Amino acid sequence: MGSRGGTRIIYYNLVNEGEIWLLIAYTKSKFDNLPMDFLKDLKATL
Repeated sequence: MGSRGGTRIIYYNLVNEGEIWLLIAYTKSKFDNLPMDFLKDLKATL
């Protein structure tokens, strides 16, 4: 049984401004889930 490859993408959608920001794209083989500290920092930056 093989595992599936793939990419995960995190984006931020500014509906009123009509913009979509690409924040990060990563392969699932590198990170199954991103570390919580990284996600908190990303959220604080926005």
